[in-house]
Amino acid sequence: MSEDSASKNKLFEKVSSKAKYLAIKLLVKTGRIPESTLTANDLNNLIDKQLPETFSISDSTSGGELIVERALLFMPEDANCFHVDLSCKLKIEVLGNQVYEASLTASMTAEPDYQKDTKQIHLKNGSLKNISIAEDELTMVQQVQSSAEDLVPPAFRGFLKSSIDTAVNMFDSFSSINTKGNIEQIKSESRQNFLDFHHKEIESKLLGLLADENVHYQLDIADIESRVFTELGTGVSVEGGKLRFKFGHS
Repeated sequence: MSEDSASKNKLFEKVSSKAKYLAIKLLVKTGRIPESTLTANDLNNLIDKQLPETFSISDSTSGGELIVERALLFMPEDANCFHVDLSCKLKIEVLGNQVYEASLTASMTAEPDYQKDTKQIHLKNGSLKNISIAEDELTMVQQVQSSAEDLVPPAFRGFLKSSIDTAVNMFDSFSSINTKGNIEQIKSESRQNFLDFHHKEIESKLLGLLADENVHYQLDIADIESRVFTELGTGVSVEGGKLRFKFGHS
């Protein structure tokens, strides 16, 4: 293709794009196009690019991390907000040793919030509806002792047991009340209680993720419909299973 032909094609594309922009703008102003929409699939493609996200979990002497691995957003036909299902991994350590790991599922809701000055859609009024354990594993002191005994000669197993018991007793003597609570929960295999112990902090982290300024949908003014919305749009809402961009017209 000659340079002259390429130049003409670019000019034609520019004129065609301008004409399309003006046509859509006219249709919006006359009320022929009252809104534009995005589906859940459109939004989930954007969410996937922002995960996984890792948060620190801690109390006075234990710690760990919460990893948000996946998120699935959907918009039920009868809902006026986003519903988000999260798949997370919770790992808890005590004195540098991992004692608990669980796969969690969390259900949340949030409303869209269009910020005209930045041309971004954020989330507001986030709420955690449910969090539960999908699968978990407890690393018990007894399990550690049993595994260790298999690796040492019989003559040394008495010494090994004595060493482990001494370490546990020392830990119980010097650890904080919160940590003792964790240990007792682990020993009794009270999985739901263990989750409840960290529930408030997990909830805080997940709600913080929804409210994070970096979690947003950026309108692209290179897209003609998005550009028209930034100029004439009045707001966004979730209706009928879709995210709807409302246009004003005169």
